[in-house]
Amino acid sequence: MSPPDRPAPPRRVKAPPRRASAAPQVALARRTPDTPPAVPAGADAAEDRASREEAAGQGRHFIGAFAKGLAVIRAFGEDASALTLSQVAERTGLTRAGARRYLLTLQDLGYASQDGRHFVLSPKVLSLGYAYLSSMPL
Repeated sequence: MSPPDRPAPPRRVKAPPRRASAAPQVALARRTPDTPPAVPAGADAAEDRASREEAAGQGRHFIGAFAKGLAVIRAFGEDASALTLSQVAERTGLTRAGARRYLLTLQDLGYASQDGRHFVLSPKVLSLGYAYLSSMPL
C-alpha cells in the first residue's frame, strides 16, 4: 500500500527585519502631471513649512544650507569685523554647533580665519562680489 499523495507543506520564508525609520513611508506610484503627489503621515507640518517657505519667497529650489552660509558671512560687518562663535550664532539664529561648522568650512575654503576665539573674514570674500562687478558695463 502506497502512502496518500499529500501536498508539501508551504515553506515559511522569514521576513527581513524592519528598519526603524524616522521618515514616514510613502507608497511609490507613477505620477502624471495632474496627479497630486502622495502625502506622508504628518503632512500638516510639511504643509506649514511649505507655506512659510512660500511666504518668505522660497520654493522647492531653495537650499537652506547655502542661505545659512551667506548669513554667516553677512553677520560680519563694519560694526563687527571680528566675531566669536557665540556672536555669530546669535546674529544668524544658528546653534553654536551649526555656526562653528559654517565658520570652519569658510576657514577651510579661505574665506575666513581664526585668531584665538575670534573669527574674521579674509579678503577672499571680495571675490564673491567680483564676478558681479566685472560683468557691469563701464
